[in-house]
Amino acid sequence: MANQEIIDRDTYRKIKKKNREELTKFILRYGDELLGEQGKTFDLSALKAELS
Repeated sequence: MANQEIIDRDTYRKIKKKNREELTKFILRYGDELLGEQGKTFDLSALKAELS
């Protein structure tokens, strides 16, 4: 796999400064945005039930 930049440097620096709660929110929001671009949805409660 070639070196593909997923996030830019500024975003990376912001992520490094986040605490666990802020990072969790960021990841969920980022994932929702990616799924939205693909026309898919993400059901967090269903995922939690599946993982439990």
